[in-house]
Amino acid sequence: MNMDINITQYIDLESYSSTPGFLGYTDNAPDFSKAGIDALCDDFLQKMTEYINDVTVVSSLFISSNKEELSTDYDMSLEKIDKFLHALLKNGMVKIIVLDMLPEPDSPQFDQEFLKLENDCGVLDTPDTETLKNILRSFFCAVGLHGHLLLFFHAAELIIYPHTDDLGFGFISMLKNKDRQQEQTEWRQKYFYNFQSSKVKSCPSSR
Repeated sequence: MNMDINITQYIDLESYSSTPGFLGYTDNAPDFSKAGIDALCDDFLQKMTEYINDVTVVSSLFISSNKEELSTDYDMSLEKIDKFLHALLKNGMVKIIVLDMLPEPDSPQFDQEFLKLENDCGVLDTPDTETLKNILRSFFCAVGLHGHLLLFFHAAELIIYPHTDDLGFGFISMLKNKDRQQEQTEWRQKYFYNFQSSKVKSCPSSR
């Protein structure tokens, strides 16, 4: 992806579903088992096969450096926290931040610094299918993440983001033409049986 691109021309980072090109989302039974997440990722990547060679991953994900606190908050062992973060860290898709160094929570300064972190994006161009699957699997499994993870499928003129509220993906058109957006919606309805275009679903930027 061209590094000069203005991401916000395509997507409202404060509310994905408020973006003019928001097409809808998929949701699945919230099966957060390894088998459930693997099946979700495999199904998604298989359906996007023809576009997989022209994808850019954009990430502003970050996580607290205090893993002991994360372990307590999410009732997860330190070993599992490290395991689930591995693919994101390996591919430069997540930053580890000392959140205690930020200004006092609930202050305007804290909000400003937090927003800067959320908008500080790294880019991974044309990852192979296995790398992309590992990144998605890591995102779905990891805890305490903040920020954004966006997949730019250039040939399809789509931005797709994973979400963990119902375990699925959201779809945003990069096109301005409403007729072309409708064509994209119909394509998604055909291939993603659980695609919802009649509801509005917002994916929070942190979880």
